[in-house]
Amino acid sequence: MLAPRCVGALLAGINARVYVETGIISYLTARPSRDLIVAGHQQLTHEWWQDRRPQFELFVSELVLRESRARRP
Repeated sequence: MLAPRCVGALLAGINARVYVETGIISYLTARPSRDLIVAGHQQLTHEWWQDRRPQFELFVSELVLRESRARRP
């Protein structure tokens, strides 16, 4: 559910900003989990990324970039 400020921004045609943390990137790039809870989080994250992401201006911190690079195989 979006915060009222985000809804107002969307109605005004302004993209709300969303901070993407490392966990989101992990859910998007990880192999499907056998753990049902984690698999559910992965599925919801993929659905949001595909369906809702274009409605927002996304940003990450330098720390998220460093953490994501460190996790690469």
